[in-house]
This record gives sequence, structure tokens and C-alpha cells, in this order.
Amino acid sequence: CVRDWQVRKDLQPRQTGIPRHRKIDKEKLLAHVREHPDAFLRERAQAFGVRISSVEYALKQLKVTHKKRH
Repeated sequence: CVRDWQVRKDLQPRQTGIPRHRKIDKEKLLAHVREHPDAFLRERAQAFGVRISSVEYALKQLKVTHKKRH
């Protein structure tokens, strides 16, 4: 492991792997939330062609919550 570092010409960290392609565009998801604030997760998942858990995770990353105003 240390010998590999000694042999290298530059010691800059190497990029490992390929960045993943995301199925849900965050901008489009936010626009959908603004247009349809009362839509269910299953409706959003159907609109984007993904699973419910994917939409839930993306909304959590965007810090979008459903607040009821009673």
C-alpha cells in the first residue's frame, strides 16, 4: 500500500468510481411540489417513474416536509 504511493508521480487523490446518474431531478421535484402541494408520495412516484421510497428520500434531502394547516 505504501509502496504504491511511493511509485506514483503525483500524490493527488484519485477519483474512484463513476458518479451515479440520479433518476429524480431535484428542480423538477420541487416544481412538482409547488404545483401539487397535496399530492401523495405514490402520485409523485408515478409521475417520475420511480419507487415511493426514492421520492421520500429525495424530499428528505431537499428538507421538504408536509405540514398540515388545520
